[in-house]
Amino acid sequence: MRLRFANRTYAAVQMNAVSGLKFASSTVKFHFSSDQPGSSVGTISKA
Repeated sequence: MRLRFANRTYAAVQMNAVSGLKFASSTVKFHFSSDQPGSSVGTISKA
């Protein structure tokens, strides 16, 4: 029972990490493409 719950939690964490990485990479790409190094650095440090 406990193992099943751990597996479910691990799967949820994995999904959140994947979506978080996708969001972060898209934000970084957006800021890098806008040619504003200051804003991209600020965004990375906030995240």
